[in-house]
Amino acid sequence: MNTKKKSKKKWWIIVCIPVVLLGLFVWAIGHFGPKYLNLYLFPPTVEGYGKLALERIDQNGLYAAGEEWQESYPALLAELKTCNSYEDTYPVIERALAIGGGKHAFFCRPGEAAGGEAAEESLSAARLEDGILTVELPEFVGDAEAARAYAASAQEFIHAHREEIRAAVVDLRDNTGGDLGPMLSAIAPLLPEGDLMYYHYRNYDLAVTLHEGELSYAGSGSYILYPEDKLEVPVAILVNERTASSGEAALLCFAGMESARSFGAKTAGYTSVNMGYYLFDGAQMYLTVAEDMTREGEVFHNDPVEPDVPGAQPEQHALAWLKEQLGYLR
Repeated sequence: MNTKKKSKKKWWIIVCIPVVLLGLFVWAIGHFGPKYLNLYLFPPTVEGYGKLALERIDQNGLYAAGEEWQESYPALLAELKTCNSYEDTYPVIERALAIGGGKHAFFCRPGEAAGGEAAEESLSAARLEDGILTVELPEFVGDAEAARAYAASAQEFIHAHREEIRAAVVDLRDNTGGDLGPMLSAIAPLLPEGDLMYYHYRNYDLAVTLHEGELSYAGSGSYILYPEDKLEVPVAILVNERTASSGEAALLCFAGMESARSFGAKTAGYTSVNMGYYLFDGAQMYLTVAEDMTREGEVFHNDPVEPDVPGAQPEQHALAWLKEQLGYLR
């Protein structure tokens, strides 16, 4: 038996397997990294940079299956060939977003913030008067710590006064959107169990759910502190023309509830879902990928939501309705 040949064969196996695995890893990063992980072995070409952005819109954009997109897509790809820098592609990508993503989609150049700085410091607020709870839910953009603080502000108050609350007002006026998770967490005691609303994608529907103190598919996550706090009380929701995006989604979570009614002006009409995509140079695309749908199956195509009771004095109308539900004398 030639032990020298056997040992040489083992040596080749030991060397070749890691080399093959490394080659497969490098190939996988090069092939899938830019598209799925925003991970690059080398900087993309200018055309490749823009093409990847347009491919994402083509594959995921809510309106990228429409006739206008199908007609525009080849011309947009051709225009990328004339670009000399990543910056030159920005106007092309913005036009593509407008067609494939609609009015809610938008583009942020490197260094631009998608949300306002002040929104990161916002908190929910609650007060109680004559047994009627009022929860103010402003827009929210922030990290997980800020999200917990936002959600906890209202929840702590509700928990402390849960035995005194006979009715509730949820004020969504001027809530221009952001992260839905902290908003729904803040008012979880007022929401029913089960499916709250749906995201209506091009090929499927996805439910936003509340189950045993856990929210699913509602933005960044669930920040519910007291899952046992459930209030069976009438709820009035205040909205106006600046209630938008996630603010509108929060409103739609009450749609169809016999114990809830909305008051004010019709909303802004951004009833859809955006998904963020990072590009190689730090630019970001916010692409509209789904429409809002109520638990009863009504789909909003970036349409405003009409309140149940329109009017210029929503607080007064809401309080009058709540007192009527509670049996107060007018």
